[in-house]
Amino acid sequence: MGRKLFLLFCASVLLVSAMSVCAAAEAPSLTIDEEALEGLSALEGPLRIEWGLYKNT
Repeated sequence: MGRKLFLLFCASVLLVSAMSVCAAAEAPSLTIDEEALEGLSALEGPLRIEWGLYKNT
């Protein structure tokens, strides 16, 4: 009984570690600089407004 529990514990530890490694490998590594994001939103803001005006007229 003790050996079965030990083997079950080892199998569960291996399964959890394998799942965490797979999840870490598939996770996207997106690092966006805040200054670049602010500059992008500042540039896209007027363009979206102008596109909205042209589209609605």
